[in-house]
Amino acid sequence: MAILSLQQVTVGYGGEPVLKDVCLQIDKGDRLCLVGRNGSGKSTLLQVIAGELPLESGERATQQGIRIARLIQQVPRDMHGSVFGVVAEGLGKAGKTLSQYHSLHDTGDLEDPEVMERLAKWQHILDHISGFTVFEKDGKRIFRLTEKGMAWCRIGTVSIWPIYPGNVIGLNSHPKLLELSKRSIFADPRWLDQNGTSGFFPSAVRVGVDPEVILTNLRKYISITSPNGFIMTVKITGIENCSTVPNTINEMLCMSHLAVGNAHIQGEPETKKKQIEGLPYLLRLFPAWPKDKDARFVNIRTWGAFLVSGELKDGTIKPVRLTSERGRVCHLLNPWPGHKVVVTEVGGTTVATQMQEDRYSFKTVAGKSYEIQKGE
Repeated sequence: MAILSLQQVTVGYGGEPVLKDVCLQIDKGDRLCLVGRNGSGKSTLLQVIAGELPLESGERATQQGIRIARLIQQVPRDMHGSVFGVVAEGLGKAGKTLSQYHSLHDTGDLEDPEVMERLAKWQHILDHISGFTVFEKDGKRIFRLTEKGMAWCRIGTVSIWPIYPGNVIGLNSHPKLLELSKRSIFADPRWLDQNGTSGFFPSAVRVGVDPEVILTNLRKYISITSPNGFIMTVKITGIENCSTVPNTINEMLCMSHLAVGNAHIQGEPETKKKQIEGLPYLLRLFPAWPKDKDARFVNIRTWGAFLVSGELKDGTIKPVRLTSERGRVCHLLNPWPGHKVVVTEVGGTTVATQMQEDRYSFKTVAGKSYEIQKGE
C-alpha cells in the first residue's frame, strides 16, 4: 500500500487551477525530487501533500499512522533570533549552548567582568560536551555522520558542518582533529556539490587544506556556475551556493574565527585543546593564501566588529588598515614573525599594545581607524 496517494487532484485560488488532475503515489523508501519553474505549483503541491490545502476535486489518501512534516519557504512570523541560533536548535542541547555562547559573545561588553564570567560558564559547558565520534572508511578514520546509528552516506556536506558554519573546529584546534577534518573532507570531496559548496570550501580553508588545491577547485566551480550560484547545466538548483566564492576568498584572505568549545575526538582526551585563553577571536591576515600570489582586500568585516583592509605584495604583507565598529579589543596574530607590531591611530598617536607569544592585543575606540605595520 502507498504511504500517500493523490488521485485526480485539482487546486486553485479562485482563478485558473494551479494544479489540475494531479496523480501521485509515494511508496515506502521512495525519494522524490520536485522540479519546476517559479509559479508552476511546487509549493502548492507540497501543501497538498502535507494536508494544508483544501482540494477543489480529487482525493488525497495517507497510510494510517503516517506523520508528514514540511520545511516551509517563508520564515515563520513567530520565529525570533539569529540565523545561527535557529540552525543550532537542530543540534539539541549542544546547539542551544553554542547559540547562547555566540549571542553573549556578539552582543555583550567583553570588558564587563559579569559578561566575561557568563562567557566562562558557557565555555565550561562547551568544554564538557562529548567529543566527535569516528569510524574507518577505506582504511582511513573520518567523522561519523551520527553519534549513534548511520555512520556515513552520500548526503551532501553535513558531516563537515561542525567546521563551518558550526565554528567548533579551526586552525587553533588540535593537530589530530585538523587531520581528521581533512581526511573527512577528502573522503567525499564535494567541491561541485549542488547545495553545500558555500560551507564546504570555507571548511577546507578553516582546517588548513592546501590553498592551491582550494583555488584549483574554486576555478572549476566557477566555470560551471552562474554568479548567483545556479549550476549552468542544471538551471534548477544552487541558490544556496550564491555566497561560495566570497565566503571562501574572505576566509583565505582574512580569518578571525577561533574554534569555540573544547572540541575533541571521543575517547582521545589528548586531542582537547582549549580556545586561546581570554581570546574570543583572533585576526589572521592571509592565513590560507598562496604566498607567491599578490592579493588585496578592502573592508572585510571580522569577528569583533572590525573592518579590515590589507595587501600581500611580492610575498610581504603591507601595512594594514583597521576600523573599529564597536570599540572592542583587537587581537591579532603577528603578520610579520620576528618583528614587532606597531599600531597607530590614523591621524593620531601610537597605540599601546600587549604581546603574548605571537599575538598582539590593543584597545580600540568605536568609529576610529588604525594603521598596523611592521616594526623593528
